[in-house]
Amino acid sequence: MNAARLLPIISSYHLNHNHCRMLFNEAIFATALLSSAYALCTTRNVTVEGQLKCGSDPANAVKIQLREYDFFSWDDTLNETTTDKEGKFSLYGEECEIGKVEPYLRIQHSCHMGKFQEGRAITDDIFIDQVHLGTVYNIGSNDLNKLCIDHKRKYN
Repeated sequence: MNAARLLPIISSYHLNHNHCRMLFNEAIFATALLSSAYALCTTRNVTVEGQLKCGSDPANAVKIQLREYDFFSWDDTLNETTTDKEGKFSLYGEECEIGKVEPYLRIQHSCHMGKFQEGRAITDDIFIDQVHLGTVYNIGSNDLNKLCIDHKRKYN
């Protein structure tokens, strides 16, 4: 085999070898970066409990998520549950963040004007104040029609 035929094979091997080395170095750098970011973060937790009603009736089987707001990426779901037959729930979640942890409850229901309405989809986000981090925050009993906690509502 002459040298002219071997040159493309040798060059191809050299390029692939350098590419693999570059990918390996990038993986090492990314791992180091993530490890140092995790070392700098602070883990915060919160437990949220309460009872939800639709008018005077318990809001049973309502989906609730404990989420954490992220400015640069999608919000994290820390935990989720559904209310029991009495409309009660309890959720625990924790998050390791470099900045402050900003938890909130996302409640998805169909309660409107004191009655559950099939086909209606309402999402309420209830923001949890920083003073409740590290504690059990009881939001009490709340009618989904008259949420008296700092929140925003979206109708689908």
